Amino acid sequence: MHFLTLVPVTVPEQEPDPIKDVLVQTTLMALREKTETNPEDFMAKIFASELTGKTTPFGRAVFDAVYEKLDPYAVETENPACREFTDCTDEIREEYRNGTIDCVRLADGTVVERFDPRFRNRFDIRDGQIVQKHFGPLHHKKRSKKAKKMTWLPNYPKRKLYRSERELAEKYYGYEYLPEDDAYGYYSNTAAFYDWHTVGGRWPHLFLVPEDCTEYTFGDYEGTEEETKGPEGYRWVAAARKKDIAWDVMNHLSETRQTQNYSLLKAAYETRELPEKSFLHFTDNGIQGVLKTVYLDGESLETFLNRNGCCTDSKYQFTPGGYLAEGGYQDSGFMFSCPKDLQEAEREAKSTRAWALELDAFIDALDDDTVLVGVDCHM
Repeated sequence: MHFLTLVPVTVPEQEPDPIKDVLVQTTLMALREKTETNPEDFMAKIFASELTGKTTPFGRAVFDAVYEKLDPYAVETENPACREFTDCTDEIREEYRNGTIDCVRLADGTVVERFDPRFRNRFDIRDGQIVQKHFGPLHHKKRSKKAKKMTWLPNYPKRKLYRSERELAEKYYGYEYLPEDDAYGYYSNTAAFYDWHTVGGRWPHLFLVPEDCTEYTFGDYEGTEEETKGPEGYRWVAAARKKDIAWDVMNHLSETRQTQNYSLLKAAYETRELPEKSFLHFTDNGIQGVLKTVYLDGESLETFLNRNGCCTDSKYQFTPGGYLAEGGYQDSGFMFSCPKDLQEAEREAKSTRAWALELDAFIDALDDDTVLVGVDCHM
């Protein structure tokens, strides 16, 4: 699941680095040429997309700052200060003494787990008997001669399959052994909220900045610079300083767009006409999209705007799924907008408005030089 996270970072003014700029731009051009001649070169696309946001010292500094700030919240962080050991010693010892697992004795006498590739790739269990898969010209399951040479061993003791508690812990469960504590278990980051991230990503057009603004980055971006153009005199970016973002213009665009959407959806519901090749469909009391109720019959414009994160009394009409504060990750608590009736829509609108005002307070408290970054996170 991908979700948008607002990550504020501190990036000092960067010294020009024309040599590095040329190197990055030359590499980017080569990668783009490679993807044009071979559209199936997936890795070239990935590298080109990321380098798009790193063509300036500021852009590279933003990527570095985001990585440093997010690392303590990564599932796979290597920072020992962020990893906590979960002790599973009692579980391992109990399993080794009394645990069982379904096994098979192969024709050569080797005992393996039922889902070991040496067995499952060609054989299966049916009605308590071993059968060969894809047998003969009809490719059906059959109790072949090879299958008859094997023995089904349900509830086979784990202590017979594994030579020691440690082997069971490491090979079956993937746990670590700590000799100084004589303990088995695993390390995890209890503060983790993502397993992968990139700047911008699925949300490249987040903040509107004047065209003469020089401190910004498009982030990890596959599109063209032409596609980042906003209203005359502005461009869309994935990260910029708080003071450079044209919040009033963004708010006006958001309100205008969502008001138009409301009128179009309301008319579509009343006339029962939707655009061709649309992902929308009618329900008994509204219009449903992909994991989202886009319109409910009788829904007011105010409710519609609030439910879609366009709260007219919000100073910053920007509503990510979460933000990273000094105290850790703060989550909106909701992912999808799927109210079934007007009462649910009203409750959801109030929750979304409360979240928008919480974000207002958070952004307001940040220094004007703070760089606001929209980060595409995955978990």
